[in-house]
Amino acid sequence: MFQFRVSLIRIHSIKSRFFNTETGSSKRFTSDRYGLEVFTKHYPLVIKGNRPRESSYNDKTEDLQWYDKMLLVPIRTYLAEMTTRNWINLRFKEEDADADATPYMPDEFMKGAKVALTEFFKVLPNDVNQTYGNSLTLKLSDITTKRLFEEFHQHHLEFQRLGLELHIKVHSLTDFEKDQTWLLFGPKERVTTTLTQAQIHTSIAPMVMWRVQNPDKNPRWLFKEMSFEYDFPKDKVVINDDGEAEPPTFSDRSEVTREGAILGIDVKANIHATISVVDKENPDSVWTSTIQRPINFRLETSHMKKRYTGSWKIADIDNLFASEAYE
Repeated sequence: MFQFRVSLIRIHSIKSRFFNTETGSSKRFTSDRYGLEVFTKHYPLVIKGNRPRESSYNDKTEDLQWYDKMLLVPIRTYLAEMTTRNWINLRFKEEDADADATPYMPDEFMKGAKVALTEFFKVLPNDVNQTYGNSLTLKLSDITTKRLFEEFHQHHLEFQRLGLELHIKVHSLTDFEKDQTWLLFGPKERVTTTLTQAQIHTSIAPMVMWRVQNPDKNPRWLFKEMSFEYDFPKDKVVINDDGEAEPPTFSDRSEVTREGAILGIDVKANIHATISVVDKENPDSVWTSTIQRPINFRLETSHMKKRYTGSWKIADIDNLFASEAYE
């Protein structure tokens, strides 16, 4: 069983501005004050709780009929995973690899995923404490997407302003397991993440739907079919007399796939770590939280059309963005 505990050590001697305020400033915060409650409630890595945030995609499966939830969706998910695995192996295959070469998925990918999460926890405190050894030292912005980095960095700037340091000691990272795969097809200028936030416009079948961004002004249409999503130009979306969007044709979907895609893969693990907030002026004063729970993160590629030669980046942690994607 996973447990969560918090211990307070000489709490009154630490920066009272941090530990006594209840809200803070950021696009996720509601005032100009930053404190412990803001940190534990809004920090991208879940600090307070025994599980990650719930994915809004998974939330949608709870509304399905039992036979869809227990039979149809698992079968279609399995078929989608097999299709995406073949798609990935083709694009990550070495140019000179022979027919007997080990496929990229899942083993080679999981090796890299373990390294990525291990390095993440090494560099995360450095963004607060500015403890970089030299110009070659890996930085948080090197291994995360810009969007995720900015979510962390706004907290870290508050730490620096208050004269606080962040320390993370990872006791164990175990039980790594590949979870869901996500492919978003479309042009490079629009397709930047698999974690697109949009409203559900038309539900067509279990986990098959049209989603739309900015419905009232310059709408962006996304057709979702299990693991696959397609970014359609609005002139290709047909709205019927009932105000619902019709399913796209196979020809239209094929046309979108030729524009390229971004790939995202979710990974699950179990973490046991101690997180400490330290007053630089009084290092003996420490707030400590020990977490021992499951952790989720998503790795994403940049946009690709054929063979992928770029790098992976961590795009989400504990479903920070996935919890808001499906409105």
